[in-house]
Amino acid sequence: MVVLSTGWINRQGAIYGNIWQYLTISGSIWWLILGTEGDQHLLPTRKHEMTVMFELG
Repeated sequence: MVVLSTGWINRQGAIYGNIWQYLTISGSIWWLILGTEGDQHLLPTRKHEMTVMFELG
Protein backbone atom coordinates (compact mmCIF):
# COMPACT_ATOMS: atom_id res chain seq x y z
CA MET A 1 0.00 0.00 0.00
CA VAL A 2 2.78 2.40 0.93
CA VAL A 3 4.71 1.61 -2.25
CA LEU A 4 1.71 2.07 -4.51
CA SER A 5 0.71 5.34 -2.86
CA THR A 6 4.28 6.64 -3.02
CA GLY A 7 4.54 5.80 -6.72
CA TRP A 8 1.31 7.67 -7.43
CA ILE A 9 2.42 10.70 -5.41
CA ASN A 10 5.80 10.71 -7.14
CA ARG A 11 4.12 10.95 -10.54
CA GLN A 12 1.99 13.87 -9.35
CA GLY A 13 5.09 16.02 -8.95
CA ALA A 14 4.13 19.16 -7.02
CA ILE A 15 1.91 17.23 -4.58
CA TYR A 16 4.85 15.07 -3.46
CA GLY A 17 6.47 17.70 -1.21
CA ASN A 18 3.24 18.53 0.63
CA ILE A 19 2.39 14.87 1.29
CA TRP A 20 5.92 14.12 2.51
CA GLN A 21 5.83 17.14 4.85
CA TYR A 22 2.45 16.03 6.21
CA LEU A 23 3.68 12.47 6.81
CA THR A 24 6.83 13.73 8.52
CA ILE A 25 4.87 16.05 10.83
CA SER A 26 2.37 13.28 11.63
CA GLY A 27 5.22 10.88 12.42
CA SER A 28 6.82 13.43 14.74
CA ILE A 29 3.53 13.94 16.59
CA TRP A 30 3.14 10.16 17.02
CA TRP A 31 6.70 9.97 18.36
CA LEU A 32 5.85 12.63 20.96
CA ILE A 33 2.69 10.76 21.97
CA LEU A 34 4.33 7.33 22.15
CA GLY A 35 7.48 8.53 23.91
CA THR A 36 10.98 7.06 23.82
CA GLU A 37 9.82 3.46 23.62
CA GLY A 38 7.68 4.36 20.62
CA ASP A 39 10.66 6.04 18.95
CA GLN A 40 12.77 2.90 19.15
CA HIS A 41 9.96 0.84 17.67
CA LEU A 42 9.02 3.18 14.79
CA LEU A 43 12.45 4.38 13.71
CA PRO A 44 13.43 1.28 11.67
CA THR A 45 10.04 1.30 9.92
CA ARG A 46 10.33 4.96 8.95
CA LYS A 47 13.86 4.42 7.65
CA HIS A 48 12.58 1.58 5.48
CA GLU A 49 9.74 3.70 4.11
CA MET A 50 12.14 6.54 3.28
CA THR A 51 14.40 4.09 1.43
CA VAL A 52 11.48 2.79 -0.63
CA MET A 53 10.37 6.32 -1.48
CA PHE A 54 13.84 7.35 -2.66
CA GLU A 55 14.18 4.18 -4.74
CA LEU A 56 10.89 4.91 -6.50
CA GLY A 57 12.02 8.47 -7.14
